[in-house]
Amino acid sequence: SVDMEHPDKFTDSHALVTAADRFYVSRNNIYITDTKAVSYEKEGLQTDSTVIYRYSYKDGMMKKEAQGTVKGTLRDDMAMNEYQDHLRLVTTVESYGVKKVIDDITGELIGLDDVDSRTTNSLYILNEDLETVGMVEDLAPGERVYSARFMGNIGYFVTFRETDPLFSVDLS
Repeated sequence: SVDMEHPDKFTDSHALVTAADRFYVSRNNIYITDTKAVSYEKEGLQTDSTVIYRYSYKDGMMKKEAQGTVKGTLRDDMAMNEYQDHLRLVTTVESYGVKKVIDDITGELIGLDDVDSRTTNSLYILNEDLETVGMVEDLAPGERVYSARFMGNIGYFVTFRETDPLFSVDLS
């Protein structure tokens, strides 16, 4: 954080080591998101997810305030928005059924692989502690979010597979 009256001086500094690739900055907060891919370390249904960090930056002082996780990944920075102290996100959720791969001859475990995949989309509303307070899951099976915008109490997003359905959701 830079002191604007003395640009050669830092007000505060803070580092977060992550592979984060999506950021959203509101009047009071900085949101940083880190995508977590499906894990092939155990059998069962695996789903990708997004870890979210919220930092406040009042008076140039940065402070980690909260951390949370939602299912799925964000298309881009426009897929999230803060409104009335709530973070709203639209994600595409990739789920895989992970099973053991056994050698037909020796019967030994070769590894793990995905056998069934499923794509859906979800809308999440998180409070200041990044806890889910509202959600709509399993939207538009087989499609992915291609665009999202939030305007006041309304959220809009477009998915795509063969058609371009426009979803409009009252978030009040």
